[in-house]
Amino acid sequence: MGPIAAVQPATDHQAYLGYLRRPELAAATITVSEAGYLRGPDGHLDLGRAVITADLAALQGNIEAPVSSLPGKLVAGLLARRAADAGPISILSCDNLPENGAVTRAVVTDLAAVVDATLQTWMEQNVDFATSMVDRITPATTAEERSLVAKAQGYEDASPVPTEPFAEWVISGRFPNGRPAWEDAGARLVEDITPYEQRKLWLLNASHSLLAYAGSICGHATIDEAIGDPQCRSWVEALWEESCRHLTLPAAMLADYRRIDPALCQPPGTRPAEQNRRRWVTKAASADPAPVACRTRRQAYARRLRHRRRGLDLAQSGDRAITDDECARDLAIALTSCNEAKHLHLSHGKSMSI
Repeated sequence: MGPIAAVQPATDHQAYLGYLRRPELAAATITVSEAGYLRGPDGHLDLGRAVITADLAALQGNIEAPVSSLPGKLVAGLLARRAADAGPISILSCDNLPENGAVTRAVVTDLAAVVDATLQTWMEQNVDFATSMVDRITPATTAEERSLVAKAQGYEDASPVPTEPFAEWVISGRFPNGRPAWEDAGARLVEDITPYEQRKLWLLNASHSLLAYAGSICGHATIDEAIGDPQCRSWVEALWEESCRHLTLPAAMLADYRRIDPALCQPPGTRPAEQNRRRWVTKAASADPAPVACRTRRQAYARRLRHRRRGLDLAQSGDRAITDDECARDLAIALTSCNEAKHLHLSHGKSMSI
């Protein structure tokens, strides 16, 4: 199917090790979600997790023993690659996780240190933990998409992936053994990914969080309803103006991004799937792993916003009157301050493809 040459279940551990032993394998990409990295509160691998202790015991007994966690699979694969003298490789995380390359390096290095300390030195010389940022919204799949695919393609797909028009994939890495020509498909290869991550977090994610909080308080059920409200729109614009003052990308690039930001590109009458996204944004914000002090500030500002009564220009909090715009600015500050070569792809622990 297109560029996919083979697919195996993740349980086929020997097939996986076989791929990592091949010198022509230049890069392994990962999408397992943030939870798959199994980090503790300190940002390092949680060595007390049951799945990690099981993988550790398996690898200490036999480096080819099947393992199930992402860190376990990567350490096992790198041990196999070193033993085969297959040369350097890049590991590229594609998960929606800031500094995902550094995160991958941390959890793999932590596990390698207790499995085989000599692997760390080899990794420093042969493994490139590259970083990526994906900026594209994929609303929840509905029966409408399934029906559309069936009519257009002539087969049933239980999980087609609808997307919104804007897409951006930014990648930073050394790729010492080469890589696919991802730029031919529109990817942007850069030296430093941080300015692009900050732009996405401060403009897209922050505006969606603002709309999820303020929009629901104002009685809106979906993101497109909220952005259609002149008051909510003004809050988003104020947030963007403040954020852009601190972003380092060229002003023209920021202006272009604001014009195509998905927060402002919702079609009229967005279907209920968009409400799922709003709920997800709200849930994600409330479960944010940011420092407790910052999370408490944001919750306090959200509580202050709840005092707003629709149609009134002032919100009363304690003994001080706060205008809607002041509430929005406080919430915005809280939100933005937290925050040809072959390649193998590992996905959600269920399958792998090359």
